[in-house]
Amino acid sequence: MKKRTQKITKSKIEVQNGKYPGRSGHPGSERALEQRRRAEVDAEGGWYLKQTGHPGVPDRLVLMPVPEEDRELVSRYVRFEELKSPAGRLSAIQERVIGWLRSMGYRVDVFDRFKSRP
Repeated sequence: MKKRTQKITKSKIEVQNGKYPGRSGHPGSERALEQRRRAEVDAEGGWYLKQTGHPGVPDRLVLMPVPEEDRELVSRYVRFEELKSPAGRLSAIQERVIGWLRSMGYRVDVFDRFKSRP
């Protein structure tokens, strides 16, 4: 059986060394783009979240403050839910995040069993 050899070209070596787009830190990389987008969203008072979980769901979630006059309408279509056991308590970080989301104009419900609690 003939052994296959891979021809190594200069461009392959440069890509491996991070000299072309797509490598972390390069101006055209996803990481650089994420840093720029995060700064833009932060400058407008928004929240830039990295999504994890479901395949096919977009990489990032951007939440911008909702104007007071639009909050009732937005709450009909976008809401956040935290599920707890009846004796379960929110952690300190959950309380801060929920407070922050509410201050931005989003509806956040905390459920234990089938009842929403404040």
